[in-house]
Amino acid sequence: MATKKTDINSERAFAYPFSVRTWAPALAPLAIHFILLVLFMLYPETASWTDHRSFNTLPYILLGIVTLLGVIFIQNRISLVAILMAAITLLADHFFFGKDEPASGNAVLFLGALYIPVLLTMFYHLQERGTFTVHGMARAMIVLSAILVLLILPRILPMPERVETPLLLRHLSGAVQLPIIALIAFLLSIPILLIRRSHESPLLGPMFIVAILFALTAMNLKSTAWKPVQARSVLLTFMSGSAATLAWAILESSWRHAHMDELTDLPGRRSLKHHMARLRGTYAIAVLDIDHFKKINDKYGHDVGDQALRFIASHLRANNAGKAYRFGGEEFVIICEGDDQKETTAALNELREDIASKPFQLRSAQRPKSKPGKTPRRQGGARTSSIKIRVSIGVARISTKHNGPQQVLESADKALYRAKDGGRNKVVVSGR
Repeated sequence: MATKKTDINSERAFAYPFSVRTWAPALAPLAIHFILLVLFMLYPETASWTDHRSFNTLPYILLGIVTLLGVIFIQNRISLVAILMAAITLLADHFFFGKDEPASGNAVLFLGALYIPVLLTMFYHLQERGTFTVHGMARAMIVLSAILVLLILPRILPMPERVETPLLLRHLSGAVQLPIIALIAFLLSIPILLIRRSHESPLLGPMFIVAILFALTAMNLKSTAWKPVQARSVLLTFMSGSAATLAWAILESSWRHAHMDELTDLPGRRSLKHHMARLRGTYAIAVLDIDHFKKINDKYGHDVGDQALRFIASHLRANNAGKAYRFGGEEFVIICEGDDQKETTAALNELREDIASKPFQLRSAQRPKSKPGKTPRRQGGARTSSIKIRVSIGVARISTKHNGPQQVLESADKALYRAKDGGRNKVVVSGR
């Protein structure tokens, strides 16, 4: 069997795996942005959308929903950005399409295109510690200051067309009419937002990128990619898209916290319960436990124990037996749907052997806190040591004796204990 290289001491080894399914929450709004972009470029009739009062209020309704969701799900930083975006939308709409003061509107677009990527990126890397805390109040003051600048500066220092030209990109046939500094801020924000923060959904940063892209497109309302009469529709449509993306980010993040195990990036017990409720037909349930896990924790510490759990999770994500879940402690559950009992048992044995065949690298006690570029050595030249991690697995199938998912799970758990009592590092199948 081909082996895969796994660096246990690298956080990248436990990065959220890429697949269309897992990344769909971030890819879907990006696809919608592309579709809307093509729609506006090909159909000038989109200008008539602003004839409907409900459409004109859509971005404010969505941004209000984002603000409320942020408060409910303790994502106050997103609530604050939503309030700022509502102010930008309102002022741009007022100056360009209400009072016909394009010079003031240009200043609003300049400031807004700079504020949104900078503040979303900065807030992403700040801890969410509640609204009525020092950190929460500091964020609120930053946003309030930005809104005051938006209210005052366009009146004091408007940006007429003659001043606008050197500040905006003109060499792309007029298609991109945004401040160069804002585009630079956006490009710099992308790698920063792609850095996953611990205790956060891995999709939160990418979804922030999409939300910024929507907002910048909205503020690119003067683009020659569409007709001037479509400008207001562009502003309101893409700001609505940005708001919807932020709302989606809050809901995805909250769902993930409820259903996914934070340490291993595997679905947790709640997701397992939902899967078991949907089970029909022929299936098996396997319970996997790390052998001598307590000794690993006692000898090497809980940090190494956590790394061992991630090591097992990295194998479980790639296993061929079925869908894996973190059950609790050092136990994992695999749902194996299908009729072939021999194939299921063979896949579980393959998983067990794959785990046992790969060394688990231990950090040296004298290893520096900052990760060096080469393999660390102990004093005297010895390299960091490694240990073998082994697992025991119990598996049971649906039958007349085990006639429901809970009974199958309990039978698999009993089979696991027989595997432990029988010498560990083996797969034991429950009798029918």
